[in-house]
Amino acid sequence: MTLSTTQQFAIVVDSGCDMPRSFYDENQVVLVPFHIRLGEDDMLDEPEAMPEDFYVRFSSRRERVRTSQPSLAEYEEVYQRLIDEGYDKIISLHMSSELSGSYQTALNAAACFENNNVAIEVVDTKLASAAQGLLVADLVAMRDKGDVSFEEALAHVQKLSSMTKIYFIPTQKNALSNKKKFDRGIFKHIHRMRDEMFGTRFLECLDENGALSTVTGAQDLSEACARLARTMSKDAQHLGHLVYVEMHAGTPRALSFIEKPLDTNEFSSQCAGIVEASPSIACYAGAGSIGVAYVPDDALFDSDFTANKAWIIN
Repeated sequence: MTLSTTQQFAIVVDSGCDMPRSFYDENQVVLVPFHIRLGEDDMLDEPEAMPEDFYVRFSSRRERVRTSQPSLAEYEEVYQRLIDEGYDKIISLHMSSELSGSYQTALNAAACFENNNVAIEVVDTKLASAAQGLLVADLVAMRDKGDVSFEEALAHVQKLSSMTKIYFIPTQKNALSNKKKFDRGIFKHIHRMRDEMFGTRFLECLDENGALSTVTGAQDLSEACARLARTMSKDAQHLGHLVYVEMHAGTPRALSFIEKPLDTNEFSSQCAGIVEASPSIACYAGAGSIGVAYVPDDALFDSDFTANKAWIIN
């Protein structure tokens, strides 16, 4: 992908971000993929590299699935290539540092170019998945407008990050809370057995620091989705009209459980689109997980692009 150096700055993002995969090439965003280890295979989290039956193999649990962030060398290569193409300003957006080492690795890579008369701003979005995608879409709109400075765009995306929220409902056996550092050993085993026995589903979110947090438990998926809808309704009361994106990890039909309470709750909102989670996100949330990311409409730089055009799959 050749970028246009007439733009004010280049945009880099890791694959902890969920957007329609065609979005990156069409909007000149450089995607740095995570590594996915599926059984004995080590693959890049890119559409052309992932097997078509990824979710089938992942769900079967016959093969161990792991993820790791891009390497220092991979980030250095991306930044160097952009510099060679004529860019002297880069904004690099990354999955929450509480979930992945991608941000820190990118930060270390950027430090290698401090004496090259280039500005590389590495941002810990404190988000993931479609929430990170909302930031990327709005940043693209700012860049393409042409009269927004690098500094203005950076300040906007940092502020927007603090106003964007994401909620997940993981599958029972892959509850995000099971990945917390303190939930280990016998206690983790006991908690998991209890949850599977009683069919508990959890509503999880990323808090203001980008850390995983359990909001509430529910008896089943329908109740968890109803509680998510009520949470959004309360936010809409003081934030105004919400723009949201639905996310699923290989099970689009499960989104009907979210859409029903959202349709019946009377608050002002607009669904910008639906996106399938990348394998990187599926490794955190589990195949079959669903979620919603949302932001106040008036916080967006370009609501028309970010809430509409960015999520159209071409």
